[in-house]
Amino acid sequence: MDETHDSQPSRARDHLANERTYLAWLRTAGGVMVLGLAVATFGDATTIYTIAAGAVLIVVGVAGLFYGTRRYRRVNREIEHGEYTTGSGPYPRILDTVGDYAAVGSVAARRAS
Repeated sequence: MDETHDSQPSRARDHLANERTYLAWLRTAGGVMVLGLAVATFGDATTIYTIAAGAVLIVVGVAGLFYGTRRYRRVNREIEHGEYTTGSGPYPRILDTVGDYAAVGSVAARRAS
């Protein structure tokens, strides 16, 4: 069998997996931004702390959107060139940590008021 013929289904699977990962990044980023909007605007007690926590969540969601797009494009190029690297660096961990602190801070601010 021809080697390029064998690699086509594998490359198609890689592209589809990359797209699914990208859609998961988009869905997660959208959810974090909506949570930030909800924290900042809804509820009985809107304080400076809830607004700040909501703003941080919105910024984390936007950063996740940009990171997911950048990662999708990089992996897409790697698939096309046949160069695969693993790992995604510290950025997802940093975004997750900042988002967690903002969520915990918003809950604490709601309970304090």
